[in-house]
Amino acid sequence: MNSFGLSPPRSHSPTLPPSPRRPDPGGGMLGRAGALSAARWRGGAGTGTGIGIDLRAALRSGGNLLFALFVAAVLAFTLLAAVHSPDDPLLHPSSHQLTAFLTSATSNSTFLADDSVLRTGEDFAAAIGANSSDAAAAAEATVVAEAVPFIKLEDVATKEESSGAERAVTVDTDASSDAGAAAEENPIVEAVSCDTEAPVDCTGDKDLFNLLMRTAIEKFSDLHFYRFGRPVAVPGSPMECDLAWRFRPAEDTNGRTTYYKDYRRFTLTRDVNTCNLVVGNVGEYHSGTGAKRSGRRKGKKGKKGKREAPVTDFVPAKTQMRLDENAANADTTAASEPELVVGEAVNDNLPVVESESEFSRGKYLIYMGGGERCKNMNHYVWGFLCALGEAQYLNRTLVMDLNVCLNSRYTSSGKDEERDFRLYFDFEHLKQSASVIDQSQFWTDWGKWHKKDRLKNHYTEDIKVTPMQLRDVKDTLIMRKFGNVEPDNFWSRVCEGETEAVIKRPWYLLWKSRRLMEIVSAISSRMDWDFDSVHVVRGEKAQNKQLWPNLDRDTSPDSLLTTLNDKVGAGRHLYIATNEPDKSFFDPMKGKYRTHFLDDFKDLWDENSEWYTETKELSNGNAVEFDGYMRVAVDTEVFLGGKRKLETFSDLTRDCKNASGGEAATDDDRRSRSPAEMEMESKYAALRRAAEEAAAVDAHAHNLVADGSAFPFLRCFSEADAADALALAPHTLSFKRSLRDIAALYNCEASLEKVEEFRRAEGLSSISSKCFKAANLSAILIDDGIDFDKMLELEAHKAFAPTVGRILRIEKLAETIINDIDPNISKTDAEDGLRKELSGQRPLRITNKNLIDYLFTCSLEIAVSYHLPMQIHTGFGDKDLDLRKCNPLHLRAVLEDTRFSKCQIVLLHASYPFSKEASYLASVYSQVYLDFGLAIPKLSVQGMTSSIKELLELAPIKKVMFSTDGYAFPETYYLGARRARDVVYRVLSAACEDGDLSIQEAIEAVEDIFRRNALYLYKLNVANGSVGQITAIADNGIPLSEQDVLFVRVVWIDTSGQHRCRVVPAGRFYEIARKKGIGLTFASMGMTSFTDGPADGTNLTGVGEIRLMPDMSTLLRLPWSRREEMVMAEMHIRPGEAWEYCPRNTLRKVTKVLLDEFNVTMMAGFENEFFLRKKVVSGEKELWVPFDNTPYCSTTAFDGASSVLQEVYTSLKAAEIVVEQLHAEAGKGQFEIALKYVLCTLAADKLIYAREIIKSVARKHGLLATFLPKPDLNDIGSGSHVHLSLWENDQNVFMGSSEYNYYGMSRIGESFLAGVYLHLPSILAFTAPHPNSYNRIQPNTWSGAYQCWGKENREAPLRTACPPGIPLDLVSNFEIKSFDACANPHLGLAAIVAAGIDGLRRSLTLPEPTESNPADYASNSKLKRMPKDLMESVEALAADKIMHELIGDKLVTAVIAVRKAEIDHYEKNPAAFADLIHRY
Repeated sequence: MNSFGLSPPRSHSPTLPPSPRRPDPGGGMLGRAGALSAARWRGGAGTGTGIGIDLRAALRSGGNLLFALFVAAVLAFTLLAAVHSPDDPLLHPSSHQLTAFLTSATSNSTFLADDSVLRTGEDFAAAIGANSSDAAAAAEATVVAEAVPFIKLEDVATKEESSGAERAVTVDTDASSDAGAAAEENPIVEAVSCDTEAPVDCTGDKDLFNLLMRTAIEKFSDLHFYRFGRPVAVPGSPMECDLAWRFRPAEDTNGRTTYYKDYRRFTLTRDVNTCNLVVGNVGEYHSGTGAKRSGRRKGKKGKKGKREAPVTDFVPAKTQMRLDENAANADTTAASEPELVVGEAVNDNLPVVESESEFSRGKYLIYMGGGERCKNMNHYVWGFLCALGEAQYLNRTLVMDLNVCLNSRYTSSGKDEERDFRLYFDFEHLKQSASVIDQSQFWTDWGKWHKKDRLKNHYTEDIKVTPMQLRDVKDTLIMRKFGNVEPDNFWSRVCEGETEAVIKRPWYLLWKSRRLMEIVSAISSRMDWDFDSVHVVRGEKAQNKQLWPNLDRDTSPDSLLTTLNDKVGAGRHLYIATNEPDKSFFDPMKGKYRTHFLDDFKDLWDENSEWYTETKELSNGNAVEFDGYMRVAVDTEVFLGGKRKLETFSDLTRDCKNASGGEAATDDDRRSRSPAEMEMESKYAALRRAAEEAAAVDAHAHNLVADGSAFPFLRCFSEADAADALALAPHTLSFKRSLRDIAALYNCEASLEKVEEFRRAEGLSSISSKCFKAANLSAILIDDGIDFDKMLELEAHKAFAPTVGRILRIEKLAETIINDIDPNISKTDAEDGLRKELSGQRPLRITNKNLIDYLFTCSLEIAVSYHLPMQIHTGFGDKDLDLRKCNPLHLRAVLEDTRFSKCQIVLLHASYPFSKEASYLASVYSQVYLDFGLAIPKLSVQGMTSSIKELLELAPIKKVMFSTDGYAFPETYYLGARRARDVVYRVLSAACEDGDLSIQEAIEAVEDIFRRNALYLYKLNVANGSVGQITAIADNGIPLSEQDVLFVRVVWIDTSGQHRCRVVPAGRFYEIARKKGIGLTFASMGMTSFTDGPADGTNLTGVGEIRLMPDMSTLLRLPWSRREEMVMAEMHIRPGEAWEYCPRNTLRKVTKVLLDEFNVTMMAGFENEFFLRKKVVSGEKELWVPFDNTPYCSTTAFDGASSVLQEVYTSLKAAEIVVEQLHAEAGKGQFEIALKYVLCTLAADKLIYAREIIKSVARKHGLLATFLPKPDLNDIGSGSHVHLSLWENDQNVFMGSSEYNYYGMSRIGESFLAGVYLHLPSILAFTAPHPNSYNRIQPNTWSGAYQCWGKENREAPLRTACPPGIPLDLVSNFEIKSFDACANPHLGLAAIVAAGIDGLRRSLTLPEPTESNPADYASNSKLKRMPKDLMESVEALAADKIMHELIGDKLVTAVIAVRKAEIDHYEKNPAAFADLIHRY
């Protein structure tokens, strides 16, 4: 299934063999709902998929036309069924939880260790259940688990139930009366004549089948049975039958999706008295080889092409009833599970292309070379899934090399060895679920046909060429060639940066080899599927007392017995998964438990095993070693199958698992954790994850130095520079902690000598890559004003970070810059100071205060002019500082100076030890921001924590930012990032405990502190962790970047709601237009949707001109057109004086009245509904038809538009527009994107930008996105519903309280809504402003056709809402449904605010709510119909004095005139509606 493309894989990729389906008599199959690829490939030998061969044979041999037509019809149906690709329902509980689980499974992003096996697609369900704190997700997972009921003993009929005969009872006359009761319970059956040697009928005797099923269920009570195969006779053994079944362990605590298949031999005897069959013996696991045949295939091909009948599966009638009930009641999203059945035959033959034409029509992607080869297996998988993800995004077949270079760590030879991919992973599942072809087969076909068919190859060696850039490549083959320089030759680099938001690694496609899982199943069966397990890590870690001081003692047999005493019952099977080579070490445990180790089961992979035979055949007759990776994989899976599982670092020892800190949750990874700490870690796991995974923006750092620099490495840990002071650095808390952190990262001994030895051996490039990757920095801003010996140039740092920008260091003496600055120093005094400085000694060191103040104030003026922030060193940081004069309070004179009131000033170093003072300044001065670099990591843990706490005591979270203040050595960047994440987590989790924050608010704070605040302040354009551009200012004042901006779009929205713009070349914009604006005719606000001239009656003509003044706070680099920017415009009659027709000013004006009179602001969040259409040319006519024809919330619809919606989401995120959810709507090709609520003035701007982004991205994909309310009169309409709430001092005051609660609303909320209710007909002239709008506002369409309100009533135009988390007796906001995209959002919101003000001024009250569909009783009630057409709304507006007063009489007059002109035009020209899809 192509989750990323707009069309099924068959459109561009040669398709794969269909997935043959089992007979499904009960409708309860456990497998996938359908094949995931089209059926135009043929399998290798023995695939049994030859539909096309059967058709040709029939046509050739029979020549029967009717039969041919019949077979053709069947073929067409089969192809359609194969192409149909429904979503895997098991992925629905939480796709982002699945991704988070899989990507956090191991350290695969750094590849430091490979002690465990990378979890694959079949493992995810366990993690969702175990890790998810979301009750809804857990509930969904439960639904999935219960969707297929297991077979219970009572479901299987006894012989008597089956035959309906009564049991015959005889009485022994010699027995005493005391035996009567016993006779009733144990009746004696009359003896009958019986041939005890008569052969049993395994396949035809239904009673025998029931007997075998009951025996299996009773004997294996720890298993749940799901299906039974029909019994099979054993040749030469007339009293034996083989029976197969599918099962899962009854206490499957992992919630895994794996099913197992067992087949056993049953030995039968006959009771001499009754002649009834009795099971005498049940064989061992997989002893019933006659029933082994897999239901996965349609049967082997016999002579003359005939097929043997498959062995059918059976579900008892009672189980089938529960299946039917579940199917009827269950959500369709949880209807089936992906089919992973361990124990069935594996078909991993290589797919081949059926014909030259099929090959030539295909599109392919191949990765050549690359550094993943011969790395550890986790590293390989990380890169391979990147390639597979890109292939799916591009809708291409991945050409993959099935030869895997197995790293020497896994082989007995100690050398890298070539192995087959299929030995480790389930290739059958992969080829059924994705479009792949073997590399050798591909090149063979390419050699035969590429010249003949003129197939083209698109070649790239640059990993910076993103999949998005390759999207439009039409060539048959895209070849990515990777070089020899690591890490840039890693495949995984393709999926980093901005691509990360688009390419999602398809983990669910990669399952473990079923041959390995078969060994796991056999081991578990030998322990009767009823065992406990313990994972014991020893080896080198147990010997390393420095990093793991307790591990050796805690994993000794005596300690293990003590730990297990109250957890595992005596005598139970205990599986010990361990790396301890000497298994006799655990002999003391054998007295209490039945212990088992992996090597106890060597017969499962030795030369006589089925695994050995199959893998040898797979490897062209070469014997396959059961290697180290296989051992760990099997060991891990058996461990996970235990009923009670104990893991070393969770249950056995106080030491932490990963010395690098990657899995630790405390300040010191090696100290013990109290139960309270462990509980805190569990409670705030999501917050910890957010802090660890945020792609941070490092807003202040310094240059690295080259190898051989005289700058001592000890300076990495201290600000001291004198030799005697520096010599004492190792005795500081910071040094000791930081040294351990670095040693853990390098996996070396925690001593300065060993760390320096490692640095020398690895070299700067290697350690820099390691440190910056671990730091997870998406952008670095470097202050290159400090001179180090052999300092690297700025450009050199780009090898280690996605983007590097420069900070211009104005002056180097920080202490004098902030020391009682006199902003009024004269130029004469500054010149005199300069002369005195020049007459002093050289090199020159500026100390004259007059000159410093003059330079500083000049710099501030420049910063204000170009909207650039100014960073200032405060607090500690340089040895020669007079710390007493570094208190940021000395900046008060500058902060009070009106010249600099708009200059954004960043106080560095957390102003330590004046963090409280800095927090105070940030709370009272809007221009003050805080950066805590250097304080972290140079202080102690308590010092770092208290400093951050003090910053957050008063300062807004939106003003606090992260930086590393890294310098000289890459380790300083790593230490700053590592400790910042931990300290921020600690401070925010403590704030949650104290009740200052909710967990979700804390997670938002993490994003703000590490990313968003810096992105906003420094005007960085970032998408999902990678920086797209950093704006700098050249000498001429024009913004520069890696790719210069060419154009700036100056945008406004007119009275008719159309988006318009003037485009100015960037040079002219920044030189002139930015300050002086752009001329525009008065007539622009009188134009209609059908002509670009002013409507009669607007009083607006071509005489007169306004100025479009750019609002630079809205400046946006266009995500879809990187060399352009966009900015919203104000309309001024002259610079500085707003024009009375300006929509943005109108909204600001009424919201100011709301704030001034009632101390209330309004928040707004819009829902964008729109249609996607595709172009179809019919003859000479161009038509735009619906993108699809799918229902509301269709998974198929979303999947089809996934690539478009992903790019839309990424672009919205880059524009800092927060998406809360998106889904397919009920119309044909209709979608909805809901935006998070913000201040209403911002919400209107963001809505405009959102529409621009959606339309532009759709256009980029060859589609048309239209927001027109009713583009098709026979389909559903599109709205722009808006959710509104009232806020006072950051509190929602729309919501009711104990003091006043009217249907969940406060008094102020009710009055505001009552005003909106009263003025609703006139509001519609602004919010539903087009004649087409009223085609949408109809009864029974959820658009609000009657003037009423209701709680959660979607048929009412005003709906009060109680979203999740709000008490049921309250409401948090109200929704206006009669709002569409023809509206100018500023004017629409202004009208709503004006109506609300009237309600507040007059303390209006609401009528009773309408609690059902108003259309049901509108005719028998006083409910008024909303305006049925635009003219009714216009008439209501003309009579509405409040709107004239608050909106402005001139603007209302113009609005009415435009509306009347449009009414007249579209009444006369109804066909003109068709063109509106291009205007809205």
